[in-house]
Amino acid sequence: MAEPQTDTTLTTKRNVDYDGLGWFARWTFQVCNHVLAKADIQMKGDRDTDMQIYRKRFARRLVKYSLGFDNCVLGESFMAGDWDVENISEFVYKLFRSGIIKYTQVNIGFVSHLVPMRLFNHQGKKQAMKDIACHYDLGLDLFGNFLDKNMNYTCAYWKNASNLDEAQINKMNLIGRKLKLEKGMKVLDLGCGYGSLANYLAETFDVEVIGVTISQDQVDYAKKHFQSNKVNIMLMDYRDLLLKRKKNNKNPDDGQPESYVGYFDRVVSVGILEHLGHKNYRNFFKLVNKLMKDDTSIYLLHTIGLNNLWMPPVEPFANEYIFKNGMLPWYTQIISETKNVFFLEDWHNMGHDYYLTLMAWAENFERNWPKIRSLLFEKERLLENDKRTKIRRQVAKNRIEKRGRETIKSEPGVTTEEQMDKEVDEELAHVFFRMWKFYLLFSAGAFKARRFNLWQVVFTKDGLVGGYQSER
Repeated sequence: MAEPQTDTTLTTKRNVDYDGLGWFARWTFQVCNHVLAKADIQMKGDRDTDMQIYRKRFARRLVKYSLGFDNCVLGESFMAGDWDVENISEFVYKLFRSGIIKYTQVNIGFVSHLVPMRLFNHQGKKQAMKDIACHYDLGLDLFGNFLDKNMNYTCAYWKNASNLDEAQINKMNLIGRKLKLEKGMKVLDLGCGYGSLANYLAETFDVEVIGVTISQDQVDYAKKHFQSNKVNIMLMDYRDLLLKRKKNNKNPDDGQPESYVGYFDRVVSVGILEHLGHKNYRNFFKLVNKLMKDDTSIYLLHTIGLNNLWMPPVEPFANEYIFKNGMLPWYTQIISETKNVFFLEDWHNMGHDYYLTLMAWAENFERNWPKIRSLLFEKERLLENDKRTKIRRQVAKNRIEKRGRETIKSEPGVTTEEQMDKEVDEELAHVFFRMWKFYLLFSAGAFKARRFNLWQVVFTKDGLVGGYQSER
């Protein structure tokens, strides 16, 4: 699948003139060129995977990166326009498959991100609610313009599919078949997203589905589009499912039991484990086990994960800008944390399908960027009193001033202040665009290189009598 290219912001810029740089910057770029050659990448090369360097400050950040003090350098410098590459996903693919990234993973910068996540639980109820809101509550202005028509924000299944919509339906159908659903069963969808999977399972397999999520935007969308007598979407932390609830005296037929212990024939969680943190894995799996009705119940876990134990579970750029406090599990953790809790029936690695999914998302994102920009940044203007928005706008203003725009010539009829606001809007939109472009295509390259994986793992309580028949 070809990588979409619609961002022409930097195409008129010239590469840094190495000969005009100081000895330190020249030496840094020479060393980087030598290292990148192992991945068949050059600086200032003419191939679509070669880096183009536009600002000499990138040399200083590369030195900090090599010493382990600036592990967000690639993403942040890309956002700022210090460097570019025509084909990001293939560039990242080469970096991972060559193995040169492996030697930059264990350093001070990564340790500073990883150790706190390993020592402390950063995914408690209150913090999880804040972190999920920061990403998923960006709303339909963004996600509605690059996801499929059913709003699936997880890996699709591309077997016999020709487009994203078909591949996402394939994924939901695959999950239904792996769960061995039968008419009238009760299903729990943990981290149900926008409710598309819950609705598909209810309609296709004639089952009752309860979905839980802690994203208010997702609940609002799901209730508007999918709520029915067979689908019930709730704003609830998974940890609250076992809390004793009071009876609803006003509406005793509300359909919610006092306790969900042993209530569900099937449980599915798609994309939730990446947000739980390793300190919560064991309790999460024990909770799922308690929710399952009996030894015939089935649990399907759908998660991104790491096969290579040298890969850090916390990626600094994604942790800072995309998924705050996100943490990918190693396969060994899933095995150890489900020990004596579940019986492993099936393990399906479909990581390459996520590469195809991310490429489709990136293509949609770039094609619909004008629409996303107008919707998102109109909202940004309406939220100028919000503290985070004020900070973002001030940072953008500082960046503009650092580039030497000491005075801004305003257009006729436009004040200097209004012109500065326009400049700030452009800066914010530009950085946001490049941030998401880098996130989507970096992830695509990592999945293509098989350094990120996507697993669907099927568990039962104690092994199905007669065996479990795998689906693909």
